Amino acid sequence: MAFTPFSQNEVQAIREHLREHEWYIKGTTEQNFRFSISNTNLLIFTIKFPIKLPIQIQVPFEIACFKISLAFKLWNINQNTNDIITYLQKWLKGFSKSVSLGQPLPMGDKKKEFTSLIKNVIPEAIDNENERTWINRIRIALMNKKGRFEQLHKDDFKKIVKEIEQLGLKPTFKIPWELKEGIPKMRISDTLFFSTEEKNDEFFILEKDYFTYFKDIQYKKFYIRSFLESYAPLFVSTIFKNNPEINLCTLLNSWIKFSRLLLNSVLKIFNTINFNTNLLASFKPGKELDSNDFIRANHNFPLSALQYEGEIAKNLHPVHHDLLNKPPKTFTIIEHLNYYNRAEDLINNYKFDEANKLLIQALKVFNKFKQKKAVVAILFLLKKVAMILGQHKVAINYLDNALSIAKTGKIPIDYIIKIHYDLGKIYFDLLKYYKAQNHFEIIINFLNNEKITFEKKDEYNGLSSIYLGLIYQQFEEEIKSEEAFKVAFDLMEESIKIRLQYHLIRIQYYTKVGELRQAEKILKMSIKAIDFDNIPEKYNAILLQLLLELSEYFIHYKADKKKANFYLSRAKNYTDNQKISGIKATIRWNKLMRDFYRDILENDNKALTYYKRSQNLQTQLRKMGIQ
Repeated sequence: MAFTPFSQNEVQAIREHLREHEWYIKGTTEQNFRFSISNTNLLIFTIKFPIKLPIQIQVPFEIACFKISLAFKLWNINQNTNDIITYLQKWLKGFSKSVSLGQPLPMGDKKKEFTSLIKNVIPEAIDNENERTWINRIRIALMNKKGRFEQLHKDDFKKIVKEIEQLGLKPTFKIPWELKEGIPKMRISDTLFFSTEEKNDEFFILEKDYFTYFKDIQYKKFYIRSFLESYAPLFVSTIFKNNPEINLCTLLNSWIKFSRLLLNSVLKIFNTINFNTNLLASFKPGKELDSNDFIRANHNFPLSALQYEGEIAKNLHPVHHDLLNKPPKTFTIIEHLNYYNRAEDLINNYKFDEANKLLIQALKVFNKFKQKKAVVAILFLLKKVAMILGQHKVAINYLDNALSIAKTGKIPIDYIIKIHYDLGKIYFDLLKYYKAQNHFEIIINFLNNEKITFEKKDEYNGLSSIYLGLIYQQFEEEIKSEEAFKVAFDLMEESIKIRLQYHLIRIQYYTKVGELRQAEKILKMSIKAIDFDNIPEKYNAILLQLLLELSEYFIHYKADKKKANFYLSRAKNYTDNQKISGIKATIRWNKLMRDFYRDILENDNKALTYYKRSQNLQTQLRKMGIQ
């Protein structure tokens, strides 16, 4: 069947027809029967079932709100499809009358107190305001006026989480399609996700002041969502804090069960209806229901308040927590994930003591909740600080602890490889070759297992082989050394990073142990093998180190004015004083410039200028605690 987009006249006719039957395209809080129509032939019917208070108030306040929504797509408009539209809107109206929400909250002597709290927290209503913007203004008010509420504590949230789990919803890394782009940063530490293991999408989103639940089912080309949201948890906990008969867990249990009942009732009735599904077109909900082409003001499919906030936010942040090995079910965990992010910022601003304090606090929490992956990630960051400060023994201790944790299981293979690589590299720099060899050989043995795959597998294989080639050379095991270098050489054809490091690591090692002929050989090889003009920016730091090695060679060992000046000039383009490693590289560049002017150009005044610059930068590092 050919797809024929609705014409403007057809869209207008459908709108008029539904308005005559009291369906509205404007989704205000007062409208319980809503519809939407897109320019891609998508139709939506949504019924709202609000739980209101048995008191007189001047703003539209709801303890909870339920919605059931049907979305479907037509190939075109004809008499048969018109019949489907007419039948569905009548049938849904009839269904709404058969649904009972039960008794509202027994207010008793709490009416005055509840009314006062609503008056002081809920913003003033705007006539004919779209419900989504109204809800967003309430969420902002809740965030800004938390001091007026009895706050929920850790034990309260434990009880809520337990209740959610008893209903079959478990902590999850799964994310609803409508939040695939992320959520606003301010909501990250205040949001937990729960889901079932079923094929159908069912989610509970727990925020500190907000509940959202929905379950989606695709049936006979219809996309059906049963939806629940409540911005009243803090109102209920504050007003009824001393009433054991009214608590959030009991309410939440009944609300989720009722939302499921709505969906099951719709499906049960659907089973008795013989639809000609050939009149309907299949569609992808995540694409069409969350499309920019859909007129937002008239979008009446019930999406979460988080989705709307993301829609109007400038920046979104991923919800998935990469540092966790199991989904969080306490806000404490995600709050301490923020400690990790803050610590990274502090390290970048050279505030190492403050960063370490945050990391140690986070380490205790993640240990308590057995988030091993996060523990190892923090130990990596602590190791980074130790290495910046030149504390090699401290760094080794952090990595040894990480290795002990990795041996207990549930740590990704790339983390394990990184632990061994960092240990091997530190021991190599400390000239402890036997220990370094052990770690690099463990890496190679891991990587020889064809079942192991991860993004940086070839990179670790190439770099570890370079170090092993040098270690075997140190131990006069020439055959093994050549084999290791060949592995790295073959891999560098596909990897610019391995190509740069193949030359840099060998040059630095040969220079350090006094094998200048070998260093010269690799230097000449690097000049031929590397296209210095076409190195990606992300490898600038490695390229700078290589250019400095070339500069030093032509200053100190060849006294070649032309080539020394050429490589010094190129190196200058990559110096960067924004990072510690960049400052150290700039110090070395200034010292090489001093030597160039003093020893080759015999210009002591210029040499003194560069020497003073290097001293100033060293003083800057010392002030940061770096010797």
